[in-house]
Amino acid sequence: MSKIAWQYAQHVAADEDKMLESPDFTTIDSEKVKAIVDQLNEKLATKDNIDKKIKRS
Repeated sequence: MSKIAWQYAQHVAADEDKMLESPDFTTIDSEKVKAIVDQLNEKLATKDNIDKKIKRS
């Protein structure tokens, strides 16, 4: 795994650890997936130190 991808994974994991609610993956549906992706995108949007190749807007 490249260094950039590893750093990205660490940032995402750190943000997930700060989440107040743990996602419930017992029943996965498209709405829950979209909600989680939206939450992560919100958190990542404020991060400047993520490589643009990894971070998508």
